Amino acid sequence: MPVVSCNRKKMRDQPYITKDIGGHWRTVYSENAEAFSDSFYEGLELMETDPKKAEKIFKQIITVCGNGHIDAILHLGFLYNETNKKIEGNALIHKAHNIALQAIPKDFDSTKERIEWGHIDNRPFLRTFHAIGLEYMEEEQYDKAIEKFNFILNVNPNDNQGVRFLVEDCNQKLKK
Repeated sequence: MPVVSCNRKKMRDQPYITKDIGGHWRTVYSENAEAFSDSFYEGLELMETDPKKAEKIFKQIITVCGNGHIDAILHLGFLYNETNKKIEGNALIHKAHNIALQAIPKDFDSTKERIEWGHIDNRPFLRTFHAIGLEYMEEEQYDKAIEKFNFILNVNPNDNQGVRFLVEDCNQKLKK
């Protein structure tokens, strides 16, 4: 794992959403977060076969990057949920989603703007909305889940995550 010095200024290390040259919105991460992409993918590969080692990798990334690597935070949450540490797992999923919410600029209009899955850097951001929506479904908070899934559908109408079907499931549960 590379050794990277970390600037601990909160907002500077956190991801943010900005328009690129083509007018598309994209998620920007700190250099610290980008330096850990190989380690992160190693952790992903180990989640099934060696969860302890995956946990260690994700924790090391989070220690160095703080809130800057939302995918490491989110996947550590997934790992904890899979290993029956639901309280810790759900807390991390909520944390990753809150970081994603903070990344959205005040002038962003989710009914008109796009944050598309096709731009790889947007995937961790969109995954947090998907994950929190699933958490809300599990908690039977279907209205909240629909709100998160509709955000995804607005900003990424191609629905690469299949949330259209989850909205349908929530509406059935609500008898709508």
